[in-house]
Amino acid sequence: EPTGNLDEANENIVLDLFAQLHAEGTTLIVVTHDPEVADAAQRTIVMEHGKVAREVINEHFDEQQKEWLARLKTENKR
Repeated sequence: EPTGNLDEANENIVLDLFAQLHAEGTTLIVVTHDPEVADAAQRTIVMEHGKVAREVINEHFDEQQKEWLARLKTENKR
């Protein structure tokens, strides 16, 4: 759980890193209980009682990815 004990600012840093890695072609598998972290994923596999309950495809992932990368570029120029 990569963001389990982080404050919001540091959680956002981790999510930005995930977005950048994905943009570079890296496949990430993240285990989390945090719905905000799960919402940042392209695809989520939901587990309940040790079994796969459902798969959720983030239909807005490409838009989110573009927004994150644009924000990263802006922040890196500062």
